[in-house]
Amino acid sequence: MFACPSCSGELRFDPATQKMKCAHCQGDFDPQEIASQNENKKILATGRQTFEAYRFTCPQCGGELLTDDTTAATFCNYCGSSDLLEGRLTDEKCPDYVIPFKITKLDCMRAYRGLLRRSLFAPKDFRLDTNVERFRGIYMPYWVYGFSTRGPVHTTGTTEYRRGDYVYTDHYDVDFQVSETCEGLSYDASSKFSDSLSGAIAPFDMQDAEDFKPTYLSGFYADMSDVDYNVYEDKGKSLVAKDCSYRAMRKLRTKSSLNREKLEKQLKPKNTQVQMGLFPVWFLANRNADGKSVCYAVVNGQTGKIAADIPMDYKKFLLGTLLFTLPIFVLLNLAFTLSPLMVTTIAGFAAIVAMFLINRQMNRIYNRHTMLDDEGYVKIHGKRELPLSEKEAKRLRKKEQKRLEKSEKTGLQIAILLLGYSFIGMLLFVLRFLDVREQFSDFFAIALFFYILVGFPIVVSRFVRLIKGKPKSMQDISSRKDSVERWSFKRKAFLKPVAALLACILVGLFHPVSDLYYYGIVVACLLLVGWSFLDIMRSHNELTCRPLPQFDKRGGQEYENR
Repeated sequence: MFACPSCSGELRFDPATQKMKCAHCQGDFDPQEIASQNENKKILATGRQTFEAYRFTCPQCGGELLTDDTTAATFCNYCGSSDLLEGRLTDEKCPDYVIPFKITKLDCMRAYRGLLRRSLFAPKDFRLDTNVERFRGIYMPYWVYGFSTRGPVHTTGTTEYRRGDYVYTDHYDVDFQVSETCEGLSYDASSKFSDSLSGAIAPFDMQDAEDFKPTYLSGFYADMSDVDYNVYEDKGKSLVAKDCSYRAMRKLRTKSSLNREKLEKQLKPKNTQVQMGLFPVWFLANRNADGKSVCYAVVNGQTGKIAADIPMDYKKFLLGTLLFTLPIFVLLNLAFTLSPLMVTTIAGFAAIVAMFLINRQMNRIYNRHTMLDDEGYVKIHGKRELPLSEKEAKRLRKKEQKRLEKSEKTGLQIAILLLGYSFIGMLLFVLRFLDVREQFSDFFAIALFFYILVGFPIVVSRFVRLIKGKPKSMQDISSRKDSVERWSFKRKAFLKPVAALLACILVGLFHPVSDLYYYGIVVACLLLVGWSFLDIMRSHNELTCRPLPQFDKRGGQEYENR
């Protein structure tokens, strides 16, 4: 705690004035001057300074926060627990930079309420003032990279042009000198801060960065790094190389095709400078009523950019869909004459859309549940296991074991399988269109459809197995295990739209005389599609409601060794 020079009251950093403000006499003071007056340096063997702070640890999830306030924290920002956090006085390593808060808590709450007003289907609980007021200012750790590359670059290019009936291709070499520097590229250095959230509120402007002083933490909290700086180093280098190659090609002003892959490889930065910065983030955790998941909202404390996990209320969604659908149905009915075949086609198209959306959402949910969308978390804690029942886990283990032990088909077996598949398919195709016996025409059409539907994936899977061969490393085994888990995770969601699509295709092949068959299939199809869209909404809620975190009680070890 920092004392006021005038009245000895408590000083806190005020984002609105960028000054240290006294809660008693309302005096304003320069943070740098207050820091120099209260300087209490300790120098580590590595040459890095430390500052004194209280480290509060959540007994539920292990999340840790730093502050200069001795008052016990009353809730955890990571798991939403309302238990008192355990605190102890520690010496922490000073980061290199800090970007002070500019957005006040009041501005942050207004931005969040504005986002909720635009989220028509947001649950009522999220709008409660008791939830919104739980925003807490936290300085999140970021690795700040500086990249540079200098030296000669050589690449090749081609130019094509036509003269008469001939197309000419010129091949040539491109040589130039490069001197590029990129500074201020940052990635979050905490496994507690999801990459999806940190990326959503980026970027931060390094022009506002100040040399770190503990005074900036007064009235706020801070998290310390537990992700090694080299986790994002290659990603940063690749990003800089792509940007440099793009600007180099623009500067050359040529219509020819340069070897971009070769250019990017040579422009990849060779020198790296890494520093630690604390960036301002307003953080809110809404723990759900089931107590098994949490929804986050974060606001960039410098720019005010906001990102939030907002689930959907089922009742609001169904009512809104009904109110939106009825006028569209009336307008379509007045403007078009819908034939049974057209209605069936529309229903089939809706099933295809549902399949596409389910696949996309389920992949994102799988990545979120296993934390594969957060490189820092996976690097520290590893991939999180799916919450499966014992029966489902046993079935998956058996499937993985069978997949690994199964002998691969030889090229001769693949050729025989493909030959037989082609022969039967051609026979069915010819019998269908020759109409030798008209009464069997529809039978051959249906047989051909199911043969293509079932047989083609089998042949493709055999080819994939032949190409992949047996796993050559633990990484290969892990990749195959992940693909098995991923498919098992999302396969049930596909059953309803696939069944709806098959029903539409079958009624199109049979061409029933009575329209009742069409409309009966269409009603069944639309019910299945509607059910699948409810699954998509449920999957959206699963995507926004993150699993409760579990962290190891550690942080910053790799920073000490730098």
